[in-house]
Amino acid sequence: MFTIVMRFVTGFAGIYRGWLNTAVTSGSVVAVWFLGSWLRSRRERKAATS
Repeated sequence: MFTIVMRFVTGFAGIYRGWLNTAVTSGSVVAVWFLGSWLRSRRERKAATS
């Protein structure tokens, strides 16, 4: 019984870690893209005003 529980826990932890990595990766990609577009629009706005 204990080995079955342990196997289930380790499998669940592996799935969770995979999901966490995916979430962190996509989150950082979105953050970098958002920052880049925000900075670009700010630069263009500054160039337009001057």
